[in-house]
Amino acid sequence: MSTLSTHVLDTSRGRPAAGMKIDLYWCDRSALLKSVTTNSDGRTDGPLLSG
Repeated sequence: MSTLSTHVLDTSRGRPAAGMKIDLYWCDRSALLKSVTTNSDGRTDGPLLSG
């Protein structure tokens, strides 16, 4: 199984970027696939995509 995950860092502060909204769209932006917010570790609680 393949997955897509993310880890967002605030490089100006040197720590994870908590509370950042991430919108994942299909390539032509015709459809929103998923909308998530990063947790305190700068990650999402689950994969953005899996399959």
